[in-house]
Amino acid sequence: MLIQCTSPWLYTRPLLIRRLPLTSIVNLTTLFGYSFGTAIYNLIRKLCIWVLPSHRTTLTDAEAKHMEPAEITDTVAALSHQVSALTHSFQELQTEHRQLQAQVQVVTLPPPYTPPSAPIQANLETPFPEPQVKLPETFNGDRTRFEAFMLDCCILFSLKPRTYNSDFVKVRMVISLLGGEPKKWAHTLLRDQDPVLESWPSFAAALEAMYQDPHKRESAQNVIRALRQGRRPVEDYVTHFRHYAHDTAWNEAALLDQFRRGLADHLKDELARVGVPRSLDTVIDFCIQFDRRWRERRDERPPSAPLGGSRENQVPFNALVPVSNPRRTEEPMQIGLVDRRLPQVEMDRRRRLNLCLYCGGANHQARVCPAKATPGRVAAEDLPTSGNGGFRG
Repeated sequence: MLIQCTSPWLYTRPLLIRRLPLTSIVNLTTLFGYSFGTAIYNLIRKLCIWVLPSHRTTLTDAEAKHMEPAEITDTVAALSHQVSALTHSFQELQTEHRQLQAQVQVVTLPPPYTPPSAPIQANLETPFPEPQVKLPETFNGDRTRFEAFMLDCCILFSLKPRTYNSDFVKVRMVISLLGGEPKKWAHTLLRDQDPVLESWPSFAAALEAMYQDPHKRESAQNVIRALRQGRRPVEDYVTHFRHYAHDTAWNEAALLDQFRRGLADHLKDELARVGVPRSLDTVIDFCIQFDRRWRERRDERPPSAPLGGSRENQVPFNALVPVSNPRRTEEPMQIGLVDRRLPQVEMDRRRRLNLCLYCGGANHQARVCPAKATPGRVAAEDLPTSGNGGFRG
């Protein structure tokens, strides 16, 4: 192999450097990889030819045998120095290349997205004051109120999470709201340091096992069967119906049938005319709209028409009272009680308006009331058609 060398201090004699590049390429490929090491090797060969082309010499193997060892050592040192310089220059080029790539990426990439909620999150570092919540009423062991009591406690904890932020605080808070036998039961757990007090879920489960109504489903079914709208607005009937419907575990078809049975007659008649929808919610919405309009038209009648007294004289809508007499009546007297006694307020009103004390009609007195011609009628206007019971008033 014939290689040309252009080292400035080798003007006068040729130099064989055939073995040097072969040794150097091994080191270069080890350091930089095969591709890059081979490229540096070729660059060194070109450098030896390019530096001083006017002083090139041709070196043969025969001539290399007469070289001085010191000359070979100097040549190797010079080439090694050049390789080191080239390596350093290449590393600098790599560093500059990476910097340029980073700058290009910064220029081409879009700016980072800042969510609009970031200022709000920063403001949340200062917590808002918790709302004022009324404490639940003391639970004294009435099983019909247990679920309402527990629901009130859960609402309190959810609205004031910073105040009730641990199971310890929640359990002690509920114990402070107990009274009577439940309070004695909880105090026994405290004295015994019962493990059930260690977490709110375990304490709530123990409290539920003690005071939840074991016959809740049967009670709800009995109540909802006896539920009747009577003469009250259908919204009140819907409120009571939904309250007990959840605990009955009935399907929608059974609930729909029972809801229809408890409606007032004018709503039953309208449903029979238009057809009963298959959805309970649809029936409820229809009944509310129709009942409101029906009551508006009733209130628009002339005041001389007897309507059974003013609204303030109606019996409160507060309880389910079973009705034992299944017979209907067309009696115009509206007294609201089976024992045929008028409330004092209604009696005073009829006297003030000069109405009949028996039927509430005008233009005659009770002693000559035509309604007395048919004895034996029940003195109520809207009794249910069965003996299940109904709302009084």
